[in-house]
Amino acid sequence: MKLSKEAKTAIIILLGVASFIFGYNFLKSTPLFSTDRNYHAVFTHSGGLQTGTNVTVNGVSVGAVKDIKIDPRTAKIVVSFSCKKDFTFSKNSKAEIYSSLLGNTGLQILPALDGATPAQPGDTIPSSIQASLMDAIGANLEPTAKNLNKVLNSVDSLMITFSHTLDAKAQKDIKESLANLNVTLQNMNKASVSLNNILASSGVPLQKSLTNVHTISENFVHLSDSLSKIQVGKLVAHLEGTLSEVNGLLQQIEKGNGTISKLLNDPKLYNNLQTATSELGLLMEDIRLNPKRYVHISVFGKKNQAYETPQTVEPSISERAEKNQK
Repeated sequence: MKLSKEAKTAIIILLGVASFIFGYNFLKSTPLFSTDRNYHAVFTHSGGLQTGTNVTVNGVSVGAVKDIKIDPRTAKIVVSFSCKKDFTFSKNSKAEIYSSLLGNTGLQILPALDGATPAQPGDTIPSSIQASLMDAIGANLEPTAKNLNKVLNSVDSLMITFSHTLDAKAQKDIKESLANLNVTLQNMNKASVSLNNILASSGVPLQKSLTNVHTISENFVHLSDSLSKIQVGKLVAHLEGTLSEVNGLLQQIEKGNGTISKLLNDPKLYNNLQTATSELGLLMEDIRLNPKRYVHISVFGKKNQAYETPQTVEPSISERAEKNQK
């Protein structure tokens, strides 16, 4: 069966219309036979939002913007968007327009996890517009700029008041003070140059002094190491034992035990020792004065001569000591 030209033309026109509709919906990112759910949100401005922009939740795409139009009664922007059928959210959730760091504008849903009734297709949900980075910077800079302007005005007023307050003499004094300050700074600069020259000329002796100080510090370190190696605990324990023994000896002396205690506490022993010492001294003195009485030497076998009393008696050792002291 042959088709007439009119039938062929009609078929071509229908295919063209269908292709146009399909292409238009494709460009709008809206499937021709979509089962997505449609919702609406009202904004004060669109922020450059375009149709076909993905609708995201925490960065995950769940739909797309279908239509953007202006409400003629309120001049507000009505954004229509679709979400996948398997994605539901509370009616208290918000649709928010945001701007990325690169300046791209997108639409995201901020789910309200409050357990409220899910939003139904065709509902208008609450909306908000996220402040862009430039808006945040501008909002923070505006009060800073105002405060800076106030400070500059205050400084300007202060300088004007200060200029009017100072008379000619005060201004002259200030100029002289500044001049003196300049001279002082120049002198300090010269002193700094002189000090640098002195340090440069005394660099070698100073280096030697620093070397000596370093050597002394190393010696102190070695001394500290040596002291740390000494067994201080054993030394202290030995010293405590020695002191305990000395203390016990002193207690024995106080109690009257032992020879030393008797020497210190027994007057009879002391008197006997003093008497023996005196008699020994007398004996030694008599031996010195009269040696023939005690020692008899006969070389050739002669008889011992009789004792002869000396005509002169020499003074004793004690008498000579007393005489020397006088």
